[in-house]
Amino acid sequence: MATYCTIHPKVKVGDEFQDSILYGQIREYTFGSYEPTNNIYFSAKRGDDTKLKNPEYNSQGELTLKSLLQNFDVRGVLPLNFEQKLKEHFRLEDKNYSVDNYHELLQQCEELNSSVYGTDYFATISINDGIITPILNYKTSSNKYKKQQEEQHKAHELYTKVSNILERWGIKVDALNDAEERLTDGLVDFSSIEKATDGFYHIIRIAKGIKGEEALPE
Repeated sequence: MATYCTIHPKVKVGDEFQDSILYGQIREYTFGSYEPTNNIYFSAKRGDDTKLKNPEYNSQGELTLKSLLQNFDVRGVLPLNFEQKLKEHFRLEDKNYSVDNYHELLQQCEELNSSVYGTDYFATISINDGIITPILNYKTSSNKYKKQQEEQHKAHELYTKVSNILERWGIKVDALNDAEERLTDGLVDFSSIEKATDGFYHIIRIAKGIKGEEALPE
């Protein structure tokens, strides 16, 4: 029977040797993949710190994981199924369109984007033919997705704010699902609602993620 062993590098801190915090974080980042963890860790250790851009160090004197990712391109040594595991970890999967599903996926994208994985990846969503699809983008340029990420974060914050307003009025956002289904079936004329309650109509549209912040008057 084959046996396997793993190593965990130690770092000298003062008079004692401690398990490397950075190594453990890389191992977690790669979802426990041993070989990619070693490749990333030891490549970083062999690097020239004087060439690093704005390096940050942890309490053991090693790079922080975020600083490592900002300074080293690790994509080529990540596990082949890394992006699939990343989607599974943040529960990013196709869903049928509904108000709840839309904002649930948006929240999960926000969680990924604000985590250490967001250093290299940016998650967003698209809607086609009634299906919400999460999209995982690799940041080849840090500024490329900055504006999109800010807009997505702003939209999520706005949704939360409007949802709270509606709930204070005794209206649950998930109740909009039924209205949307009836609208799809041609049983509801939303135009008459807009004429009768223009302000409330726009708030509902914001809550559904249809319109932007400009739809909500001051």
